[in-house]
Amino acid sequence: MVINVSVFFRMPKKYSGEKLAQAVGSVRRGHLTIAQASREYGVPWMTVSDHVKKPRMRTTTGPPRQLSDEDTRAFLDFALFCARQRFPLTREASRAYIQALVVQSGKYP
Repeated sequence: MVINVSVFFRMPKKYSGEKLAQAVGSVRRGHLTIAQASREYGVPWMTVSDHVKKPRMRTTTGPPRQLSDEDTRAFLDFALFCARQRFPLTREASRAYIQALVVQSGKYP
């Protein structure tokens, strides 16, 4: 029995966002076809195709962010303050602080 490992593990990208942008730009300008851009820039054919045909497609992976940049900065400042006081945060204390930030921001009841 052969198990397809790629179903269970996501393979790491072997191209940069810059290469993807160059490939998509070349196709949109009409200089290259999708297949040619894929070979030239080393980006998978389907990835180039998706970004050309569905430009509003979400490009980040994982769930959407729940903390604003300001809330994230506040948490990091608090964690660093605790570390300087030689009082490291536990997982439970971190969660409690983040929950308080989220409730305070009014995003979630």
